[in-house]
Amino acid sequence: MDCIDFKNRLIEIDTQDQSCVQEAQIHMAACASCQKLYRLDQLAEERFQESLAMIDPPADLYTRIKLDIPARPIKRKGFAGRWRRPAPALATAAIIFLVLFSYPPGGEIRDIDHIGSLALANHLDDQQAMVN
Repeated sequence: MDCIDFKNRLIEIDTQDQSCVQEAQIHMAACASCQKLYRLDQLAEERFQESLAMIDPPADLYTRIKLDIPARPIKRKGFAGRWRRPAPALATAAIIFLVLFSYPPGGEIRDIDHIGSLALANHLDDQQAMVN
């Protein structure tokens, strides 16, 4: 086994068969850098296992979960509280009103075909301007 094989098998060294483990141990005895790498890997594994230690929850946690007390709704007071709900609807209605009365019927735009012909005329004008 060489250093590259050792590094590739280091992750799963605890789950491999005995012959692979013996080869790794023989290589570690001969190679100081792989031995150091193995010790670092073992230290990282120990620290990881320590971080997974069971933490006891607070004593009243189960009671609080069982009670499942919902939060009270916040009552809005004053002008802003009363207008918070109807304001978006009124703003939308105002925008629709402005759009509808900005283009009165019988004005420059008559129907969908007229819009298409205006778009085509605009496109042709742009093409003509590019040629000149």
